[in-house]
Amino acid sequence: MTETRKLRVFLCHSSQDKSIVREMYQRLNAENWIDPWLDEEKLLPGQDWDMEIEKAVEASDAVIVCLSNNSISKEGYIQRELKFVLDIALEKPEGTIFIIPLRLDACDLPRRLRAWQYVDYFPEAQRDRAYQKLLQSLKIRFGDSGNQIAEISANAVKEKINIPSQTPDHVTVSAPAIPTGILDFGWSILPIIFFAMITLYGFGYKDDDYSLMTGVVGVLTSLVLILKRQIAENKFIKFSTIFFIITHSLWIYSQYSGWEDDSLVLPFINGLTALFAFGSLLLNYQSPRKQGTYSSIFLALFIALFAIKLIFNSFGIHPNEIQTPMIVFGLIAAILLWFEQ
Repeated sequence: MTETRKLRVFLCHSSQDKSIVREMYQRLNAENWIDPWLDEEKLLPGQDWDMEIEKAVEASDAVIVCLSNNSISKEGYIQRELKFVLDIALEKPEGTIFIIPLRLDACDLPRRLRAWQYVDYFPEAQRDRAYQKLLQSLKIRFGDSGNQIAEISANAVKEKINIPSQTPDHVTVSAPAIPTGILDFGWSILPIIFFAMITLYGFGYKDDDYSLMTGVVGVLTSLVLILKRQIAENKFIKFSTIFFIITHSLWIYSQYSGWEDDSLVLPFINGLTALFAFGSLLLNYQSPRKQGTYSSIFLALFIALFAIKLIFNSFGIHPNEIQTPMIVFGLIAAILLWFEQ
């Protein structure tokens, strides 16, 4: 059987994402029908960087645009490279799979790329499934280019890349997700409102209606945290959240020990840490985010139990059994946030 040209795939990425893109290159390179292009593997000493990359993009059958909070916020070469890729895409026939946006973390898609369906290459536990979806799109592109897979039988192809059934449901790269705009808005605004309300609560504003409203906002905040599973990279947000959890846990513990009857110091300190968290969130509401599955889940559980406690308190019910798991979840969240890299 005569060997035919492989599918040429260009990997557009930020240098800060090199490690995960290198791993993807190795996986694609192991497919004996794909010829991936990665700068550190293909560029030779002395070659003109700009010219070689432009030549590689022009010769590519598909471009995987690797997106992260690092790449979308970084000025310089990655943006020029993306502009050139978009110019080449305009020359392709309508309906051709050429640009495949691939998110490496929970970043917002640049406006110029929102016309193409993306695939999420995170969290790590779901990478294999995302990789198979990526292969499905590349296989469609390979078929459109008029090539055949080189040196492997048809049965081996089906087993290797899991060719989908020929139905419209399998043409796109990934299924539509929950609208990111709504969740992003909630992720940014709800914690600000929650900590603003907790600030007043710590300073002594605790009537039943206010406790009920604060509890409802807390429940909504915990739901968004569970759905987004992200944490802010800003250190002030991280540290203020940790200090709030610690001071609130001490306040709850003081209720067991009788400290609260003698002093209002802990509630006041808790109000100050909530105010610090509120200010940090307000001033840095657009700070970059990254995946923080476990820290987000435990923080959401802490806030949810805290909110449930406030709701019950507004009706004159004091479920003390909630307090112990709330402290445990909060301290776990604080530890995870502290060690989050």
